[in-house]
Amino acid sequence: MKTILYWFKQDLRLHDMQGLYAIDSQNRLLPIYVFDPRQNMHTEYGFPKMGKRRLCFLEQSVLALQQYLRSSGSDLLIFEGKPEEIIPKLIDLYAIHAIHTEKDIAPEEIQVQSAIQEQIHIPIIEKSAIERERERESAIERERERESAIEREREREDRKSVV
Repeated sequence: MKTILYWFKQDLRLHDMQGLYAIDSQNRLLPIYVFDPRQNMHTEYGFPKMGKRRLCFLEQSVLALQQYLRSSGSDLLIFEGKPEEIIPKLIDLYAIHAIHTEKDIAPEEIQVQSAIQEQIHIPIIEKSAIERERERESAIERERERESAIEREREREDRKSVV
């Protein structure tokens, strides 16, 4: 059994998390969220990166996700600190085999993930929201095709039994 770390970042929704659901059920899943203190810093122009209301909403969303996962028999480990300092420690502590997460597009987040990748010896597997939606649509289409093939086979069998 492998242990997979799922690193929640900005996208805290579960209903369309194909990357999360694509993880083999034979593996152990370790969901985490890291509150990065840099989110509370100011931009070079003096504006806060995250306002108080947005931070409150984020905290409530993370706690709601944790509560949902707990009610489903799992959990969400919540940390405060720099992800590039916390995640490498978790990899050793929990014998993690791979990290699954959403794909970053912002330069700062890409830099953080690169700093993590430099310290670890396991893959970071990313999925973007667009990729997840395409995979979901593809899976739905495959299911429709399978159902259609089954229906055609039933009709064929029905015709044979009539003749």
